[in-house]
Amino acid sequence: MEYPHINAIYYTLKTVENVSFENCKRVEYDQPTYKFSLDENTLKCKLKQHYSDIKSARDFIDPLLRAWEIDYALLYNREEFHFEFKNADIIKEELPSSGPKMICASIHVSAGCNSEIKAHVTRGTYPIPPNNFILDPEVETLWFRYNMYVEGKEQLLSMAYFCLSRLEALAGTRGKIPTTYYIERGVLDKLGDLTSERGDRTTARKGKDNQFIALTGVEETWVKDCIRLIIKRLGEINSLTNPPMIRLSDLPQI
Repeated sequence: MEYPHINAIYYTLKTVENVSFENCKRVEYDQPTYKFSLDENTLKCKLKQHYSDIKSARDFIDPLLRAWEIDYALLYNREEFHFEFKNADIIKEELPSSGPKMICASIHVSAGCNSEIKAHVTRGTYPIPPNNFILDPEVETLWFRYNMYVEGKEQLLSMAYFCLSRLEALAGTRGKIPTTYYIERGVLDKLGDLTSERGDRTTARKGKDNQFIALTGVEETWVKDCIRLIIKRLGEINSLTNPPMIRLSDLPQI
C-alpha cells in the first residue's frame, strides 16, 4: 500500500520589471515545521509535517510567503517581488517493507507584475523572511489599500483615513489603540488631523468646512510612513508580547 507525502514545494522568485536580485548568497530559514532555502531565485520549502496533497501544503506555505512579500514591501514602499509556484516533490511511501521512492509532480501557474517606475534597482542580497510578522485578513486589507495608493488607484488621504478608522474599529475606540496595538495616542491624533484637514480640491477627503490646504511634502511622507508602521504593527501584534510603542519620534518631524 502506498500513500503520498509532500516532501517539498518549490517557488520561483519573480521581481517587478525594474528590480533584480543578482549575485546573492543563499538564504536559509529553519523553523520547527518547515525550512526555506532560497538560491538562484528558486525557493525550496521543505516540509517537516505531513501533507498528503499539494493544496494542503500550499495552504500552509503560501500565507508565510505572502507575509514575506508584504514585510519586504513595507520596507521599500512597494512590492518588488513575489513567489510563483513551480512544482512539488511527492514521496510515495510503500508499507510496510518497501523504502520510499521519489517522484516529482510539476504544476505551473503564471502571474504578471507591472510597475511604472523606470529606474532599475539591483539588489545584492535576498530578502530575509520576517521573524515576527504574521499575515491575517486585516494586514492584507490595509496593505491592499496602501498598494492601491502606490499604484495610483486611490488618493493618499482616503486610504490613510480608511486605515486609521479600521484600526479604531478593531480596537473598539481610538483611545484603546495605545494599549491594544502599542501606538502612541499622539500619532493617531496627528494622522486623524491630517486626513481630515488637509488636501486640495482633488485630494481632500472631506468637502465640508475644508480650506483645501494641500499636504506638504514632509506631511505626505509622514502619512505614508505612519500607515506602513501601522500595517507592520498589525502583522507583529499576534507574535510579539509588549512590542515597543510606536511614537511620534519614530516619524518625520512636522
